[in-house]
Amino acid sequence: MLLDNLAFRTARAWVHSFTGEYDELAARHQAAMDCLHCEAFLQLGIDAFHWLNRADQQLRQEIYAGRLEYDAEVDEALGTLYRLWLRPYEDAEKWVAIQERRGYKIDNLELFRDCFREVRSLVDSGDEIAGELAAIRDQAIEAHRSGDSTCWETGESPQPAV
Repeated sequence: MLLDNLAFRTARAWVHSFTGEYDELAARHQAAMDCLHCEAFLQLGIDAFHWLNRADQQLRQEIYAGRLEYDAEVDEALGTLYRLWLRPYEDAEKWVAIQERRGYKIDNLELFRDCFREVRSLVDSGDEIAGELAAIRDQAIEAHRSGDSTCWETGESPQPAV
């Protein structure tokens, strides 16, 4: 009988192997691509963090050097961007957990988490400067800008406003 033929049985085995492998490879490919997308997303967050830090530092340097006037709106805009950066963090960690359960190692994960810790720290410390403390900070900045603040240069104690 033809179905008992060695060549036919071998051909059938190879065809089943071939078609079965495609399904498994396709599933592995999808998982691997998902991992690559996860890494790319984390890298996007890392890059955004570095650009935000660069903008923050450059603006503060320009203000300190006297080339720009301090503007509370700029501080608020930077603060908003830092808080916005934090929003996708939990979802990113869930995505990372999926990849780790699949046995993948995320190459840029620790750097991403370092960025998160730094942004979280900046946002938390910024949130502490609110209300009356923020008003005092703004008054000090205004006094420095207008030249009314000399205690840093002379070592004198600041005199309370009357």
